[in-house]
Amino acid sequence: MQTAYIVKSYSPILLAVSLGFSSPVFAEGLNLDSLSDGLTSVQEGQQTVETGKQLSTLGETAAVKPSEAGLTETLVSKLGISSAQAEGGAGAIFKAAQGQLDAAQFAQIGAAVPEMDSLLSAAPKSSSSTSSLISGASSMLGDSASSYGNLAALASSFSDLNLSPDMVDAFVPVVVDYVKRRGGAMTGDILQSALYGN
Repeated sequence: MQTAYIVKSYSPILLAVSLGFSSPVFAEGLNLDSLSDGLTSVQEGQQTVETGKQLSTLGETAAVKPSEAGLTETLVSKLGISSAQAEGGAGAIFKAAQGQLDAAQFAQIGAAVPEMDSLLSAAPKSSSSTSSLISGASSMLGDSASSYGNLAALASSFSDLNLSPDMVDAFVPVVVDYVKRRGGAMTGDILQSALYGN
């Protein structure tokens, strides 16, 4: 009697479970193929997110690490001089240009040269013998001295850096080219005009 009751009480549950397994809804909803497809979609989505994160990280790395050397490194490698000479010479060139340009023009050049402040600080202070050195530089340069315009005044600074006056002519094209590449042709032309006085 007790056994019959247990069977009777579980019969509706067994019946419901068996009907559930055999129903089209269950068969359709929990089809192994659809489960597999769903898992594949989830995995592909995770891969896409991971790829996006990696690309984002690469973008941040590229932004932190510039694709080209700074002006000091460029001068050192192209002219075979020391870092101190490169910084001081570039600083002297920018100081000479600064004296010929208004604040907005020089700010435009400064925007193309991230290390501008440290370069200006590295420029040698003018000595009292500037005029005699300029005269000496002009005689050394001969007929080409007039084409230097404002560059003749740089002879003193370059002398203080143990660089010969003719190194001015080697420095300027490298500095102007660097500014053009970083700030555009117009910015480079502003610098060149200020230095050559044309």
